Amino acid sequence: MIAFLLQTSGSPLMARQNHMFYFVAIGAVLICFILGVIWFIVQMYQKMIKSEAYQNKQHNIPTNASHIKAVGQLCELTEAEEQILAAVCQKYAIPNIAYNYRNTEIIDAAFKKIFEDMQESETDPKVIEQRRSLLLSIRQKFDTAKANQLIITSSKTISEGTELQYYDSQRKLYTAVIQQNTPEALVCTAFKDCFGTAVQPEQLSKIQVFFQQKGNIAYLMTVRVIRYQTGNTGLEMLLSHSNDLQMLQKRSSKRIPMNQKCLFSAVKVEIINEGKTERLKYIPVGKSYGAKLVDIASGGCQLSCNVNVKTNQYLHLEISLNDSAQPDQMDGLVVNAHTDSATNMRILHIRFVSLSQKTRNRILMTVYDYM
Repeated sequence: MIAFLLQTSGSPLMARQNHMFYFVAIGAVLICFILGVIWFIVQMYQKMIKSEAYQNKQHNIPTNASHIKAVGQLCELTEAEEQILAAVCQKYAIPNIAYNYRNTEIIDAAFKKIFEDMQESETDPKVIEQRRSLLLSIRQKFDTAKANQLIITSSKTISEGTELQYYDSQRKLYTAVIQQNTPEALVCTAFKDCFGTAVQPEQLSKIQVFFQQKGNIAYLMTVRVIRYQTGNTGLEMLLSHSNDLQMLQKRSSKRIPMNQKCLFSAVKVEIINEGKTERLKYIPVGKSYGAKLVDIASGGCQLSCNVNVKTNQYLHLEISLNDSAQPDQMDGLVVNAHTDSATNMRILHIRFVSLSQKTRNRILMTVYDYM
């Protein structure tokens, strides 16, 4: 067939041109065929890797060096953290860490066993604390990486049912709920205060609203009130979409509620000169006062007390985590203090400024339930 197509008549020059044309045409057809086959293979591969069976298989394969490297880059692990993570994944058969670092159940079960075995097998307290610090740092970085993946940049991705908060010019709080998130607008209930009193910002006016999404990340965004309408649940409000979402400060570490007694006292701060550098030394002074530990994280805690402590005061804390016989001691700065109108108790938000490696490890082990 090809020979027939290549048969030509006329001058030798015409014959050579016809030959070239047919070769080019056949080459183009072959290239299109090959590209079509490649496209088909790529489509089939993408379909396969998105399938539930493939995902389950990938989740359960043993962790290898490439998985460690991938999660190391994603979670910004140090070289030492990557090395210890590789060792524990192999010893405790943690499957594909590149997938399962997000699986709290798998990670916490493995880490809890690691901490139990470490306590039994290692005798050097310094080595124990160093290994605990590395593992707890890894655990925190897993949480940070997961939270960063939940960050949103457009109101079009806000979940339906999300509560919006709006403050009027008198700083009075009103809330509304997103009923529908359509491509054109956010369809919400009307803003109401805690007594059910409604407020209607003017149509076409711009307002600022607050909301919170997964990962306990709070956002502020500016939207325009498009119009009001009557819907199935009564008065509805249509708000414009926004791509200008401002993420407000979020917790840098996991925090858990507590309900136990503790002690605190005032602190004298001294500046210690150490050659060319200086450091602060915190010295407890005066009597100790009783308080209730409301919550705790590696970076700070919240106390409730009946002592009129002020913002920017330094305190020395004694907290018996998990009812330990020897209280854990730390120093902190009161970054916020206010009186609860319902209980008349003073609420103190404290940021830790000085604590030992062992105490920090014990706080994180309490937070993640590794004690």
